[in-house]
Amino acid sequence: MRRTSLTPEQALALAKILRAKRAALHLSMRQVEAVSGVNSATIVRLERGSILTPQPETLKALASALDLSVSDLFAVADWVPAQELPTFRPYLRAKYKQLPESAVAEMEQFFERLTKRHGAQGPADGEDER
Repeated sequence: MRRTSLTPEQALALAKILRAKRAALHLSMRQVEAVSGVNSATIVRLERGSILTPQPETLKALASALDLSVSDLFAVADWVPAQELPTFRPYLRAKYKQLPESAVAEMEQFFERLTKRHGAQGPADGEDER
């Protein structure tokens, strides 16, 4: 993981996700505490964005209790090592498998043009096909 503490912006983004999901599930903080094992005071502080150093185990427990993706929470915290992230091609094919192949190819071409225009570097040809 690249960093152990969050920026204030990341803490607020994490707070927004946690608050919104808990509200959508109509769960009280005490209910989340009972399911996750995370102290409700910690949940309050996370939902306010006041914890800049959340523990990975805490986020895992909350993700499980709130039916959230752990990787999404870790991504907000910028805790996902770059080498563990999928590249765009396999991501598109997995995420949008219901789309026709031509639509996925069109998205890949657009993304390629966009990254070239902005000087972004991706994997070498075939590197993302592992």
